[in-house]
Amino acid sequence: MRPLLEVQSYGEICKPFDLILFSPHGDDGAEFLEENPVILNAHGGARNIFYDFVALECDQGATKLAYKIAMKLSEETKFRCAVVVDRIPRAVWDMNRSIKNAARNIFNDESLAEILNRRLRQIDAEVRADKERILQQLSPSHGYVLDIHTMAAFSPVDRIPEMPSNMEKYIRNFVDA
Repeated sequence: MRPLLEVQSYGEICKPFDLILFSPHGDDGAEFLEENPVILNAHGGARNIFYDFVALECDQGATKLAYKIAMKLSEETKFRCAVVVDRIPRAVWDMNRSIKNAARNIFNDESLAEILNRRLRQIDAEVRADKERILQQLSPSHGYVLDIHTMAAFSPVDRIPEMPSNMEKYIRNFVDA
């Protein structure tokens, strides 16, 4: 299993980070879902629709952009940079929200949803602790932190809540906007 937090550093190893770039929604989630099939099964709907939802919720290009920024800055300015990528897809658990609001309404079975969300809260706590350890390596005098996101250039007209019973309608609402 791959770690839930992918970290790549650029520049001189012996100095603190000048810049840490976080990509909380840039991973497509495919490997995470393959490694956690219980999540796919708990959704209860068609897998292709669930994968479409996961793709819709991903910040396409954010991770690639973070890597390019880090490489360019480390080469041209001698900044020491880190790129930190959350591997948990936002469609399952939003690592950029408070723990109280991170769970997504994607599971069909209420009791299974509670078990999975409890496990995801544990994972969230572990990932946040790892992020804190990375942040401790930031230069105290001139360090910067950026959260990298890409956003759709549109907003759907209708407010359709995410839930397993209307997942396809939720996706169409964005695609047709």
